[in-house]
Amino acid sequence: MTSTERHSKELPLDPSRRPCPSSRLSRMLLFSIVGIAFGLPILVFTALVYVRAEQRNLERKRQIQQLGLMYHAFASERGKSPSSLDELQAYKPKGLLALSYPDDDNARIAIEIVKDGRLIIIWDAMFAEGGNESDLYVLGYEAHVPTDGGIVLLGGGVVAYQSATAFKAMPKIPTISDLGN
Repeated sequence: MTSTERHSKELPLDPSRRPCPSSRLSRMLLFSIVGIAFGLPILVFTALVYVRAEQRNLERKRQIQQLGLMYHAFASERGKSPSSLDELQAYKPKGLLALSYPDDDNARIAIEIVKDGRLIIIWDAMFAEGGNESDLYVLGYEAHVPTDGGIVLLGGGVVAYQSATAFKAMPKIPTISDLGN
């Protein structure tokens, strides 16, 4: 018998031999560690993506809220709502309104999101006497809200997330041109 034949012969298995429970536990522990080693980075990455998305949502909400403040400051001082973005952009508040008016950087960003079509604003709005009543109406909304849901600026200045279905059920704020109809 050659050495190759000796090695190629299979050794008979002893039925009385069973795997050691500690080796089974070791394998389970090894698989758990490997699972954690690969799963934990995926979990952390997913959490970071979610946190960054929430930060972007908060930033967009803040920018839309700034535009709402500009719109309301204009309406408070002039007794009527702005009729266009150009009119709102040219407005510089006086007195106490100037203290709460957005700074130039926030105002610039808010105006840009309207200019590039990401935010739809209803011009010449007619506000109700109380802000709470005006919050029943839409004053502005992200362009994708009618189909996908998103951030909505309500007439009283509240900024909230609305689903596409809820948005479709909300009335838009009345405008001066609605008086003629």
